[in-house]
Amino acid sequence: LSVQHDSSALTLEWANHSHPENSGNIKARILFGSGPSLQFSFLPSEIVVTDSLWKVSSSNQIRIDSANLSIHQIEFSNHNQQITINGAFSRLRNDSMYIQLKRFNLATLNRWTNDNFRLKGIVNGSTVIAGKLHSALIINNTTFSGLKINNNEIGDGHLESSWESNKDALELNGSFGKGTVQHVLFSGFYYPNKSNAVDLNFSMNNLNLELFKPLVKDYCRDLSGVFSGKVALKGTILKPELSGLLTIDAKKITIDYLGTSYSFNQDIRIEPGSFSFN
Repeated sequence: LSVQHDSSALTLEWANHSHPENSGNIKARILFGSGPSLQFSFLPSEIVVTDSLWKVSSSNQIRIDSANLSIHQIEFSNHNQQITINGAFSRLRNDSMYIQLKRFNLATLNRWTNDNFRLKGIVNGSTVIAGKLHSALIINNTTFSGLKINNNEIGDGHLESSWESNKDALELNGSFGKGTVQHVLFSGFYYPNKSNAVDLNFSMNNLNLELFKPLVKDYCRDLSGVFSGKVALKGTILKPELSGLLTIDAKKITIDYLGTSYSFNQDIRIEPGSFSFN
């Protein structure tokens, strides 16, 4: 950190010295204005996230004062992946902040998930946060290409969301499928100000049972077939509650401790904390 009479140069470095690599070399310049205001700009910088190098562009500017935050062209890039932030927030006037994803690789997020939930696919989308800071409207439109969960193909899809101020909730709608077949449809609400509560409904059609293989790998060797049905997800993010009816068309399920394989077509009713079938 070096300081002049109205500016400061900042360098921040870190490294984990292990594999996968997570490190950074952030350089920035801060200009102090009159009153409670400052201008902040990233200089050419680099961040490594799980061995992937992300560069921070230098053509950016952040202005902060007592009532406003404005951001001009903050861009993080990794090859053809880009995350761009532009716009402004204000406590006094209506402004808009824009966040754009271009060809973002979902596998980047696997650093923060466990082995039972692995993602693949490409995301493109935009999010607009409009209005005054304390009563902002959030609108999101995101598309997914080649989504895979636990190496099982879900397909292409989209997610749309918007802030419902009368419910104090984020409304979500989306679908995923391959070709003309819609494998997943969902809609509902997420309540971030109510203990991260959720109220979502899912309709599923011919999804692969192997999606659940990482969850049952300790006692189930084979898991092939498909499932369909409707499920409601309520509760909170940390304590979800599932209910609904699934039709399981199992081609082969092998229970390790029995050494026996089964095939069946069965309706399973799900209730919070339990399930039942005839």
